[in-house]
Amino acid sequence: MPTFGWQDSESPHAQFIRGVDWSATAIGAPETWPQQLHQMIDLILLDPTPSAIMWGDSLTMVYNDGFVEFAGEKHPKLMGGTPMVSYAEVWEAQFAPIIKLGREEGKATRHKDVPLFLKRHGYLEEVFVDYTFIPLTGNNKEVVGFYHTAVETTDQNLARRRTQTLIDIGNHAGIARDMRQYWDAVLKGFENNIWDVPYAIAYEFHNDKERDSESYNGSENRSNSRTRSNRSASFSESVSSSGRITIPRACSLAGVIGKPMTHVPLILNVSIEEEGFHQVVKKAISSGEPVRLEIAHEKTPEWLKSNAQGRAFEEPIRHAVVMPIRPTTRNDTEGLNAIGFVVIGLNPRRSYDDDYQRYTRLWSQQLATSAASVVLLEQENKRQMRLKAQLSINETRFSRFAEMSNVAMWIVNPSGVLIYGNQSWYEQMDVTEGAPGEKGLPAWADCVSDDTRPTLVDAWKSLTGDQIATNFEIRLNPTRATKQSRWVLSSAFPELAEDGSLKAIWGCNTDISHQKLAEELKEQRLLDVLEAKRQSESFIDTVSHEMRNPLSAILQCADGVNTSIMEARQSSEDPDHTDIDREGLDYIVESTQTIILCAQHQKRIINVCILTIPPCHLIPLFEMPLFLQFVLDFAV
Repeated sequence: MPTFGWQDSESPHAQFIRGVDWSATAIGAPETWPQQLHQMIDLILLDPTPSAIMWGDSLTMVYNDGFVEFAGEKHPKLMGGTPMVSYAEVWEAQFAPIIKLGREEGKATRHKDVPLFLKRHGYLEEVFVDYTFIPLTGNNKEVVGFYHTAVETTDQNLARRRTQTLIDIGNHAGIARDMRQYWDAVLKGFENNIWDVPYAIAYEFHNDKERDSESYNGSENRSNSRTRSNRSASFSESVSSSGRITIPRACSLAGVIGKPMTHVPLILNVSIEEEGFHQVVKKAISSGEPVRLEIAHEKTPEWLKSNAQGRAFEEPIRHAVVMPIRPTTRNDTEGLNAIGFVVIGLNPRRSYDDDYQRYTRLWSQQLATSAASVVLLEQENKRQMRLKAQLSINETRFSRFAEMSNVAMWIVNPSGVLIYGNQSWYEQMDVTEGAPGEKGLPAWADCVSDDTRPTLVDAWKSLTGDQIATNFEIRLNPTRATKQSRWVLSSAFPELAEDGSLKAIWGCNTDISHQKLAEELKEQRLLDVLEAKRQSESFIDTVSHEMRNPLSAILQCADGVNTSIMEARQSSEDPDHTDIDREGLDYIVESTQTIILCAQHQKRIINVCILTIPPCHLIPLFEMPLFLQFVLDFAV
């Protein structure tokens, strides 16, 4: 039957264990070991969990291959050594009480996510471990050793802590409404992670108008707290007319945590062509990716080399990262749209491994995303402020126009109560402000004359019931100022609320009294013309009658005289003499008198016509003194 003990195994780690000079250790050569120790070594070699055996009073260690990675640089010296020496940095505070409890009370110990600081890779490293210590008893029931497992949970705990920082950045930046609040939110997002972000220094780019010629130090000195520079300029103020910011050259301090403000310059000029810090900043801005900075570099500024107070174990910072903040990268390969950058120190007890780099990129992306939202919101707020200011100007202009206009403007609510009336309206109406309407009519209904009141009632029904605009003419009663009635043309329309209900009624009254007077004059003139025409026609009929009858009499008499003379001439034998009898002569005389009378009558009619027809100026008339008796005698 095959055997699988550690002394027969061909695995590299089993061979390594056999190659240790155990005789030089506290437990001696393997030949002297008790069978229980051999069995426990076989157990840990088969155990996939990183595990070890601590045997004897000196706790001599034997561990499996999985424990090698956890031991780090302590391997291979740890094999056969004692943890009291190899883990001296944490033994007394962390493990000595556990061993004492196991020896004295025989109790096992298990802890999860225990933070430890182990020197495994040349520096004191922050790690998290789930470990167990199980006492091992011998034949006499005394504790002869411990079975120990150690599962490292560093990655999970660091991921949890760094993810929380990512969440904090998003939460704080999500409530920022302008760039000043944004920079405060950035610092708040990093503030709670005192291990992975020993310090954070935020700088904001500004345009040439805001650039100072040299940096200066502030008077405020607050360590381990958020310190905000009052020189932060708004991103939207540095945007050019084309919508893109100018090339970032000078920048001002936007805030700092983990360092006194007196140790940090408030103004930087990153356009300097210099290796080290300035070169790293320009590379981060142009690439849009976080770039690591070697603190030990000779060109690194001294203010980045100082320790973080109260953060990150207060140990010297070996590395920092410059994280650019670019709200948008579209059509921007040189970082022209960058609004600033953040310099964060790195955890001195962790290496800048892939996970650390991944989270700095995520932080940088979150900063950029939040900045884009804030920039858009700030621009929208400024647009709203401009619109509000323009609206205020327009309202002022309209109010001034309404007060100076001779058009009466008014606003009433659906009940007819006056909301607004300009000066012209009050001059036109005789109504007190806020007076209620009459039976649902507008407040100025009493000013309308009775004959046009039905027109107002119909128009009000269209406005309030049908909710349609309407124009109507009404006549106003005389007021104390006018003393006479006036006509107005009213144009009104309903104002509806969002739910479709009637909110108010707007209208304006135009005085059309002069137009109405002109229409009345025109109508009266037309009536006068028609009357003149009627009178003219009647006059012509009368004159025609007065002239036609005498003319008929004249024609008849002349015809009778002509007939009598012709008959007398025909009956006379002497061609040179005509005999007319007495009766004929009487007829002729009578006819001639009739002709004379009719002719005189027509003459008088003609004289009257000449005096009464329109072109009477054709007859010259003169005033002259006359004796009344003479005129009467002449008339008779």
